[in-house]
Amino acid sequence: MPNNDLLPTETIPSSLSYKNHTITITPQWHFKITGLLFDEKLNHTFSNIREAKNEIDARIETAQKQKKNDVLMALKAVRDTDGELVTIRGIHMNTGKLLGSDGDVYPQVPWIIAAAKKIAVNNAETRRLVQSIRPFRISATRAYQRIKAEDYERMVNALETEYNKAYQSALEQEPK
Repeated sequence: MPNNDLLPTETIPSSLSYKNHTITITPQWHFKITGLLFDEKLNHTFSNIREAKNEIDARIETAQKQKKNDVLMALKAVRDTDGELVTIRGIHMNTGKLLGSDGDVYPQVPWIIAAAKKIAVNNAETRRLVQSIRPFRISATRAYQRIKAEDYERMVNALETEYNKAYQSALEQEPK
């Protein structure tokens, strides 16, 4: 009969809170961090509690530096996609993307601003043109696997029929 006096009476907690983050012990006895500075989709697991705490401390220090830079940084730029003037405030901690713009940017120099606006107009015209010709599109993909010899002639005939139909329709709807 085992002596119950020798068994521990305390249980080991499965998680602990550290600087507004949670460190959880996984079934593999690793330490997983969750919290504001850690993306839930990524696995932030460490082999010991000291590494986990050090990572939290490092993230907090970086976040504080970022906040300081956010106040100090105000880089004037122009977005390449639409020619809009934007202000870069820093770099996002989790994604590494610029704060203040969702695309690539260039310095706010008059000739770059004019070029970016012209690109935006050309992109809009390109989108309009693509939409106008889309009804006549003939898909480049004819099969998703090797074509059997007995199906090839049927597929070629179907392609010619599709092409002729699109061709006639495009001729009838040609813009004047």
